[in-house]
Amino acid sequence: MVLTTINYEEPNQNKYYGIEVHYGNNEIKVFNSGDFVKDWAQSMKFKINELSDKEAFFIHSSSVNHFIMDGNRYEPCYLVFNEKDNPSLKFGDEISFKTKNTSIEFFVEEGERCTWKEFKKKYNQVIKSTEHEDSNNSPSPIASVSACCSSEMIPPDWDMVEQMGSLWKAYACYICKECGKVCEPVDAPQ
Repeated sequence: MVLTTINYEEPNQNKYYGIEVHYGNNEIKVFNSGDFVKDWAQSMKFKINELSDKEAFFIHSSSVNHFIMDGNRYEPCYLVFNEKDNPSLKFGDEISFKTKNTSIEFFVEEGERCTWKEFKKKYNQVIKSTEHEDSNNSPSPIASVSACCSSEMIPPDWDMVEQMGSLWKAYACYICKECGKVCEPVDAPQ
């Protein structure tokens, strides 16, 4: 079981300290950058990429609901995919209750509106995506060097991503062989 909690001084969203993800045998992963939106996105990526094949149940403590209800600084947005598996963010009345239950919930500052690409760019080190979201829905060629170290890249396991379903495509990422970090691929120099 995976339990997500938000550490803050109730009832004040301005006294936010971080997010804890409790999993495994009393293990805890802490996300405490001071930016709730970024920490939430990082915690979601961690749960999907690192825990979904190891854990059966994902729940939130009441602190998650309390934090959201204790102010008006943040509002939810939902990562959804259309029939061609193109991702987009939906806000408030743009999404049905049924769709909310089959999407990935993120948060933005109250009143903020952005596309999925803008969200990824704003939280550059948070969420990496495949190039599958292009309008023609075809995968990009595998780039041979990383933007960080100009090193060879380890591409995502596309077969596994396909088996896991549409929502996983937004989380597939390239890994730099030199530093081991998630990195944007770039075309190899000619």
